[in-house]
Amino acid sequence: MERPESPESSRWVTASLDLLTPPAGWEPNLSAARTRFEARSDAHLRRRSSLRRCFLVGAMATLIACIAVPAVPRTWVLAQQIGYSGWQRIEQLWYWVTIVQRPLGPLFRLPDAVKALHTRQLAKPDAPQAVSNAAEAALRAGFAPRLPDSSVLSGSPRLSVVGPMSFVAVIGAADLAEALRTAGVPDQPVPQQWEGAQLTLQIGATVTARWSDVSDERSGGTAWSDLTLAQGPAQVVTAPAGFDLEAFAAAGLRAAGMRNSDMVLRLAQHATTAPALLFGYLTPYHFVGVRDVNLRTGPATLIEEFGRTSQEDGFGYSDGVPRMERLTLLWSVPDRVYVLTGVTKIPTTMLSLDLAAALASAIDLANSVE
Repeated sequence: MERPESPESSRWVTASLDLLTPPAGWEPNLSAARTRFEARSDAHLRRRSSLRRCFLVGAMATLIACIAVPAVPRTWVLAQQIGYSGWQRIEQLWYWVTIVQRPLGPLFRLPDAVKALHTRQLAKPDAPQAVSNAAEAALRAGFAPRLPDSSVLSGSPRLSVVGPMSFVAVIGAADLAEALRTAGVPDQPVPQQWEGAQLTLQIGATVTARWSDVSDERSGGTAWSDLTLAQGPAQVVTAPAGFDLEAFAAAGLRAAGMRNSDMVLRLAQHATTAPALLFGYLTPYHFVGVRDVNLRTGPATLIEEFGRTSQEDGFGYSDGVPRMERLTLLWSVPDRVYVLTGVTKIPTTMLSLDLAAALASAIDLANSVE
């Protein structure tokens, strides 16, 4: 049944129709209508584009977070660092992401590579001579030692000086080729002219500074049971005319087990790599990892050594996780070569901020040498 229209409804309908009634003299204008329509359409598209950009930015942020999450230490690693200050944790996390997470170049077969070089020592220095201060060390060594800034490392080191030494290596091309085959890189060329090639390494007088039971408060409070900085004039390697020292260093690294081709090429160009191989860098530790890092003065080589007690005990720890027991940093400047070696009081795991703190400490110490 139809309901009678109320006076209120009638007035509302009349008022609504009046709003739609065009003014007197109004004529339709298609061009103006199209202009207004296009303006409203553009505004709508801009709003949609803005929303799309916001969505894309949000999606990208989510993607970055998903990529970054695996690079962040596990919750238990962060939780055990809760006692550190915020800035120290940020610094250590930065080192963890930028250095610790970079792949190691393992040198499982370093002894085999060294044996292939048939190195023997020619000039053997006397026992290290203890000196009372840097001035006496300079008098004996012929150069003034440079030590880490006192604000980075507190305490006075024990100083000693050892005289010059020299080594000679006679390359066995067949032995080196066999070491490369054993390491799984038979395609690495060993030029026949390397057979019997004689390389000599001359090391000048060396000043050694040694600290025991010290901590680096500025870089996260890393406690070192032993810390040694050795320095001397740039080492001199003599090779036959036309001998490619970089190619030799690359072959030695690959024979030692390094598979990362880019890292091999970078390390082969370091001034300290060939001398380290000729010197016969030997280690009592089971696993040796090498990385290249950057110091304030230029590139450096970082060597991390992980130990184990026996073949049956894995790495000698109940959880089976490798512990870094010693690290060494090698770098050179135009007039000097440095070797910084540290043993932490508590061995650090491969996946912890403690390792990052130790690396940060070693790099800060190296950067502060003056």
